Amino acid sequence: MVNIEQPGIVGGTRRATRARGALTGLLPVALALALAWLVLAPTMADPDLWGHLRYGLDNLDARGVLRTDVYSYLTEPGTWINHEWLAEISLAAAFRAGGSAGVVTLKMLLALASLAAIYAAARTRGAGEVAATVATLFAIASLKPILGPARPQMFTVLGFAVLLLLLVSRERHPNAIWWVVPLFIVWTNAHGGFLAGIGFLGLAVIVEAVQTLQVAGSARVLLQPPFLLLARAGLAALGATLVNPYGLRLWTFLLKTATVPRPEIEDWQPLVTYGSYTLFVAVLALLGIWALYRSRRALNPLLLVTYLVSAILVNSAVRHLLFFGIAWAVFHAEHIDVAGRYLLAPIRLAPRLRRVLLAVAIATTIGAWAGVLTQPLRVEIPRQSYPARAVGLIQRHLPQGRIVVLFDWGQYALWHLGPGVQVSMDGRRETAYSEAIYQENLHLTFGYGEWDVLLERGSPDLVLVSNEHPAVNLMGLHPQWTLVYEDPLCGLYARADTDLAGEISAALPPAIPYDGYRWDFP
Repeated sequence: MVNIEQPGIVGGTRRATRARGALTGLLPVALALALAWLVLAPTMADPDLWGHLRYGLDNLDARGVLRTDVYSYLTEPGTWINHEWLAEISLAAAFRAGGSAGVVTLKMLLALASLAAIYAAARTRGAGEVAATVATLFAIASLKPILGPARPQMFTVLGFAVLLLLLVSRERHPNAIWWVVPLFIVWTNAHGGFLAGIGFLGLAVIVEAVQTLQVAGSARVLLQPPFLLLARAGLAALGATLVNPYGLRLWTFLLKTATVPRPEIEDWQPLVTYGSYTLFVAVLALLGIWALYRSRRALNPLLLVTYLVSAILVNSAVRHLLFFGIAWAVFHAEHIDVAGRYLLAPIRLAPRLRRVLLAVAIATTIGAWAGVLTQPLRVEIPRQSYPARAVGLIQRHLPQGRIVVLFDWGQYALWHLGPGVQVSMDGRRETAYSEAIYQENLHLTFGYGEWDVLLERGSPDLVLVSNEHPAVNLMGLHPQWTLVYEDPLCGLYARADTDLAGEISAALPPAIPYDGYRWDFP
């Protein structure tokens, strides 16, 4: 009887063990997907979203890339270099298909594809499911500041993640590196971050050359794979960046603007400016050092150099956090895998503890997915961030005209008012405006130098300024302008002794279509 039942018992035990193993492998991935959605899906409308949607819709309707701006009275015809046209068309198509939910869905598809590339790169380097998932979770945390809004930079997140995946896949699939060519064609037309991508790819070529020379000791080896294959693919990718509406001019433009200070853009400020980001980077760095110490595994030279360069970049500007987070995850995943066994050793010796942790993991995963299914898909409008009432007044009383507007509100204004009412400045900055016009806008906003020069350029009808800037006080002292509307957020000025000034001053705020700052995003 024992001999007859024993095989069944053994077989059942093996099946149960395989089932638990499969569940243990799937749970981290399922939990990571849910957490990624919960963390990254909340989407705020940043100042540039309005412009990205408007330009994308215009390009969709024109079935081409428009080069002449119609939304500002201070740009010169034919000078607009829209280096994010592909991303804007993607956002516009998503918005046209699904409105606010469509925009969030597009962002999340790109975000999840990026995380899948990070996870695949970690697994390619030998990390297990749990370690690869843990590394990806840290990447999710680092991408939160970047992917809070829906903006073209999400294409650079995907581009860099895929680039690292292709680079680490060369040992098993050497010809996979040729995928960098279509990658850079898309990346170049979607976001200017492709410049960093080319830099990292060039870095990979240099590291490969140094490694080859160290091993072979002869420069002739550089004429053989794998270096020759990588070098050829790198040159092809460099050539692919010229496949854009502007050709080589896009390179010269981006290289010039990359060195220009951006005091009005938070993303371009040094890391030390933000204590929370600095602390997060420091924690990741220390955790990485611990993982390297515990694993004592040989370091991959390419990933090590990429990680160190990304650490330098993130200290120069907060927006480079995406490079640091992705490089950290791919570089450290295999070391987390080895070091993690040190932490998990007590758990392996305690079957009951394993079962408790498995139950907790299952409950957490179910709870996270319940949160995903109940989370609304919409773009949130930060309260008290945009001059909704003032723009409502302008819509009613100025169908055609010109307004001087704050840099951060320019694209919000042109979305609602353009092209009938044109703005003095918006977030396109050097892509559409001259340096002189940009400086005049800064002078007016912050009230230094000849701050009122912009008031006479192009004969604007209205001036919309923020109550947080000195311009609101200076405008109140200007004899040719009068305050026609104000609220806790902004002040709206019109030329004194004009019919427009009287009309707006007589308008009652309750008559303005307004509903908790939500009316302004269809």
